[in-house]
Amino acid sequence: MRLQVDPLALRRYESKHLLDRLEAAALETRLAGAPGCVNEPVRWITTIYLDGPGTPLCRRLVQGSGARSRIRIRSYGVPGDPLFLERKHHRRGQALKTRVPIAPAALPAVIAGADPRARLVGIGRLVQAPLPVCTVRYERRIYRDAAGTFRFTIDRALGAAAVAPDWLERLAAGELPAVEPAPDAPVVVECKHLGSPPRWIEEALAPHLAPDFSKLAWAFLRLRPGE
Repeated sequence: MRLQVDPLALRRYESKHLLDRLEAAALETRLAGAPGCVNEPVRWITTIYLDGPGTPLCRRLVQGSGARSRIRIRSYGVPGDPLFLERKHHRRGQALKTRVPIAPAALPAVIAGADPRARLVGIGRLVQAPLPVCTVRYERRIYRDAAGTFRFTIDRALGAAAVAPDWLERLAAGELPAVEPAPDAPVVVECKHLGSPPRWIEEALAPHLAPDFSKLAWAFLRLRPGE
């Protein structure tokens, strides 16, 4: 039972910002020239969010009430890598993750609760019988400092789609869902750090702060308007 232990991935402070395309391009140019800043390869992230009957986790997230927990299956777009079963939640201002790598063929047993790794992310406790809510996919560019104390992600081409009835069989066979980008989707910039990012970054992003933005909430309301 192997968990990822990268502290910035599993425990961090983060802020979210919504930019237009020109603002995001200007930020990328400045990040690319910043001393000690590393530009990682572009990747496409695909996420299937899970919830229980009646979608209680999603509704708490959308309504801004109670604990904000998300349970998801995620591909980080690296060929040959396993999928990840994750729980993300917030406590005392920090974003916390539990992340478990899962071979695609093992997913049906995990979702059914027959694999003990399911309990690590709250299946059987937060969600008794997990059901797929939606799929979200986007292009991610990553900038980080060489010391690993902060990371900026710039997410474009955000799209959301309903989940096909045979989603689990397709995932187990190694097939990821296809999701078209939404033409009106925002560019989402996330600042993730253990202490504080460079001051110029904080000042540049301050006017665009969007603390309540959530990709899951955006997708949920898009696919289920009026709920």
